[in-house]
Amino acid sequence: MANQETAFGLRPVGVVGSGVNSTGTSEYEISSSEANPIYQFGLVEPVADGTIQRITSTAGDGNALGVLIGIEYVDSATKKTHLAKLLARFR
Repeated sequence: MANQETAFGLRPVGVVGSGVNSTGTSEYEISSSEANPIYQFGLVEPVADGTIQRITSTAGDGNALGVLIGIEYVDSATKKTHLAKLLARFR
C-alpha cells in the first residue's frame, strides 16, 4: 500500500492516566490568571506551577501535554459547577 500523504491531525498514542492507548482523559488545573484563551481541541502544555496553558509557540519547542477536550469551572457568583466544551477564557 502506498504512503498516505494526507493530513490527519493528532492521533492518540498514549495517555497520562486512564490506561495506555485507551483514549482516556486526565484532569489538569488551569490558572485563574491565565490570559490566553484556550479552545476545545487546542494543544496545551504543562507549566512549572503544575497548571496547563495553551501552547503559544510556533517554533515547535513546546512540550505538548495533550489536547483540551473541555473544562469544568465554578461560577464565582452562583457557586454552581459548569461544564464547557466550546471556549474557555479565564480572567
